[in-house]
Amino acid sequence: MSVDYWLDLMRNHSANLVGAVLRPLWDSLFVAFPALSIAGIVATVIVNRASLARLWFFLVFLSLPYVSIVFFSPGATARGYLAYYSSAFILFASLIALVFQHARGGRMAKAVGTVAAAGSVIVQMAWSLAVYFGYFFPAVAFYCGPSIGGQA
Repeated sequence: MSVDYWLDLMRNHSANLVGAVLRPLWDSLFVAFPALSIAGIVATVIVNRASLARLWFFLVFLSLPYVSIVFFSPGATARGYLAYYSSAFILFASLIALVFQHARGGRMAKAVGTVAAAGSVIVQMAWSLAVYFGYFFPAVAFYCGPSIGGQA
């Protein structure tokens, strides 16, 4: 199904190709709180920039789930599962590594690192538990993306 969709798109509707690739990538930002997802991607680059080989490894390892999201997006609407369990760990670990990498400087740096880490956990917890307080957007966006999540 996915192969046929992409082949038809490339052959007959090539003008729609960029949008078809970007839409599932946009949706995948919402598997966690979007700002944390973006911060995690930036942190992955910053933490691993000293070693080009390690940066290449992490970017490839991080991007493969997103490639699968794009490829399988015509048939799999539950995109959150494709990305979250494989890439969220890298994003969150890189973010915490970046925060605490600078916390070695002294008491103030440690306090800022601890507050940033606790704030990240609290924000993600609020995002994940919002459904229990009547706000369904995060849960629906996790499964189907933000365009459908906004209609719930």
